[in-house]
Amino acid sequence: MDAALLKQKSKEELIELAVSLDIELQNRNKKIVEQELTIEQLLERLNLFRNEKFGNKSEKSKDLAIIDEAGIIPDENVEEAEDIIVSAHTRKRNGNNNGGRKPLPENLPREIRT
Repeated sequence: MDAALLKQKSKEELIELAVSLDIELQNRNKKIVEQELTIEQLLERLNLFRNEKFGNKSEKSKDLAIIDEAGIIPDENVEEAEDIIVSAHTRKRNGNNNGGRKPLPENLPREIRT
């Protein structure tokens, strides 16, 4: 507010204004704390999901304490995946001996650049 407007107000009006501003400040601070808590929880969940998707696959959810910290309830009915061993095999060659890509058809027009 402008200083001239404040001088025109009575003492009671100034007290009411100060109280209302204090209440508004407390409400905003409370909202900020709630938002910070929500952001922290969401970042923690994001890190867990990233680790689950892009982390080492050999370390699948063995440590359930990490999951419980984010507030995610682990599914106890999920079974561990078993490793399946596949015997070695040989690849069939493409047909051309060099193993590269197939040559272009002969009927395509050719353009020689120098």
